Amino acid sequence: MAESTEAGLLEDQSAEGDSPAYPPNERAIGLRRQIEQWQQILQKLE
Repeated sequence: MAESTEAGLLEDQSAEGDSPAYPPNERAIGLRRQIEQWQQILQKLE
């Protein structure tokens, strides 16, 4: 269940990343921050 939600978020990020306003490096940093946030949420759930 968490995997499908995460995949949806990643798809949203890639759609934003296709816009010239989002350089690839900023998009990568944003994804990394999102992953860190998800890891913190999962740790709280455990």
